[in-house]
Amino acid sequence: MKRILLWVLACCLAGCAGAPPIDTSYNAVSQDSRAQFLVIHFTSTDFPSSLKTLMQGPVSSHYLVRDDPPIVYRLVDENRRAYHAGVSSWKGSTQLNAASIGIEIVNLGLKQSGEWDEYPKAQIDLVIKLVKDIVARHDIRPDRIVGHNDIAPQRKVDPGPRFPWKRLADEGIIPWPDAAAVSRRRAEYEQRLPDVEWFQQSLAKHGFAVPLHGDLDLATRNVLIAFQMKYRPARFDGTPDAETAALLDALVNPPAPGFGAALDGELAAIANDPKRPLASLSVLAIRGGEVVYQRQFGRRFIDDAAPGRDKAANPDTLYRIASVSKLVTTLGAMKLVEEGKLSLDADIGSYLGYPVRNPHFPEVPITLRMLLTHTSSLRDDAGCFWLEPGRELKDALIPGGALYGTGAMWSNRAKPGAYFSYANLPWGVVATIMEKATGERFDRLMKRLIVEPLGLKGGFNPAELPRDRIPTIATLYRKASAGDTQVWNPQGPWIAQADDFSVQLPVARARDDYLIGSNGTLFGPQGAFRASAADLGRIMRMLMNEGDIDGRRILKAKTVDAMLAQQWRHDGGANGDSSYGNGKGVFNAWGLGNQHFLDVSGPAHGDRLVEGGGFAAVGHHGDAYGLSAAFVFDRDTKNGMIVLAGGTGFDPETERGAYSAVPRYEERILTALYRRAIQGRAD
Repeated sequence: MKRILLWVLACCLAGCAGAPPIDTSYNAVSQDSRAQFLVIHFTSTDFPSSLKTLMQGPVSSHYLVRDDPPIVYRLVDENRRAYHAGVSSWKGSTQLNAASIGIEIVNLGLKQSGEWDEYPKAQIDLVIKLVKDIVARHDIRPDRIVGHNDIAPQRKVDPGPRFPWKRLADEGIIPWPDAAAVSRRRAEYEQRLPDVEWFQQSLAKHGFAVPLHGDLDLATRNVLIAFQMKYRPARFDGTPDAETAALLDALVNPPAPGFGAALDGELAAIANDPKRPLASLSVLAIRGGEVVYQRQFGRRFIDDAAPGRDKAANPDTLYRIASVSKLVTTLGAMKLVEEGKLSLDADIGSYLGYPVRNPHFPEVPITLRMLLTHTSSLRDDAGCFWLEPGRELKDALIPGGALYGTGAMWSNRAKPGAYFSYANLPWGVVATIMEKATGERFDRLMKRLIVEPLGLKGGFNPAELPRDRIPTIATLYRKASAGDTQVWNPQGPWIAQADDFSVQLPVARARDDYLIGSNGTLFGPQGAFRASAADLGRIMRMLMNEGDIDGRRILKAKTVDAMLAQQWRHDGGANGDSSYGNGKGVFNAWGLGNQHFLDVSGPAHGDRLVEGGGFAAVGHHGDAYGLSAAFVFDRDTKNGMIVLAGGTGFDPETERGAYSAVPRYEERILTALYRRAIQGRAD
């Protein structure tokens, strides 16, 4: 008994003194290394002083690499935190001590002579071996291998301009700007240097914590110095020059393999054509469901009198995308259909709270499906597709209303549902129905349903965008007078047509007393959505992936199928008008809020998208206030193209399409994108 009691007591004491037994037979899939970054430093002192500082002081590092003889010392286990980074930031991550491995290299840095200490080759050879080993074990991304001055540019300069970053690039450890792209883009930027805001935004995209106010202050210069030390160590003066712009642009917007250089050149030639210039151009191409090319040209803001105020177009530039907005509005409407708040085939009067009938065919109810397919018999002939604040939509739709007039908005040609005729007014009706069904204002409803879930930067109401996003909106231009009728002057100045917020901020679309459900036209559901090419790329990829993007479900697959299914097809004339304005034969088939491009072709006629044909697609065109837009993709191949041109310096009617109804310059852009980015041709 005594022995048993002693044994029990010993077990109890052992249990109290140690950890409980742990079963390690299971291993979760969702995990990765603690080390997400690798930070390279110099010590700025000799080896004995470096070792003493790192062993006995408040700072430490995982590794110390001696210069002579070259030896690697491990001072802190990789599983533990070393105090080497301090206050730091890279690509949005801060306080990097907890998520990084630090390498201190014995190097004097800036010597008293004013010269920078060189790194011995044998020491660098050892550093490269160490870096490769750490990266392989922890799977650290190439863009997260940084210097101390990258993550703390306001207070650090190490590892300095003599550290051979290019050699790390040659070893495949870090990314490096493509030399051909740098040369080509430097020539462009020597003609017109981007503004400070462009440099700041590009540096931020690269990974730096940098001010975004557009002023060349000391903080911005310090970041430029850190960048130049790495990529142009021969001169690091913090000056935003053409070479720095080219290096930065080639890094944040790298040319696509093979075809990128040729495509850059072709599109630059189109945008900068002396006789047919574009104010700006933003394009994006998707191949096999992935973005393979994105590029911007020209200026989002132009001041011919003071060129120093000009602002370059960049990946964040937002455009008023004209009628491509109809497709975006349809996404919101289909989301409400999916949620059971709307029906495609119900009488729209049941949502609006008043009867809506074509007086020529009063017995035929009008449905949401008809509105989305341009078969509702509503037209723009009365000029009321946008109603001023204080007006109500019913005043334009119901006989006797203050805006009804002679009822020119109602066609007498065919009953609702029987005839296609492209129009803008139906989309104001759609927006008003959406407000009635939800009790939410259209612009804010679209933000909740589509903009925020998709992670878009734009929206239907620029007055409610974050203040720092307003300067990213492209002003739309022509070398022509503003208004519905243009007087062209190709040798004259660029004249703003829309979205010039350089003097006055955007005005609120609705007054404080706006009654939700009274006038959805206020928010431009037919043409006033602001979006970047990248925003539209996310919408396109979501539709390609049947409603899902990056693991997030935006629409159900069956909703996307219903939206993109063909609803109407031109039969030669009896069931619709295939032309619109100067576009002859441009509409040949339609889905819900999207055009079906059937590859119909003829001189200045048809919907063909690329020279030689072969690219049937769904999507939408846009054309307003000088802007021209294309959003087109093939669901089967998951190939697509996005074009946003911010205005022409010539009358596009003077050079119509060679094989379609759109102007020739648009054909050239789409064909270049298709041949290079989609087909991958570098010849």
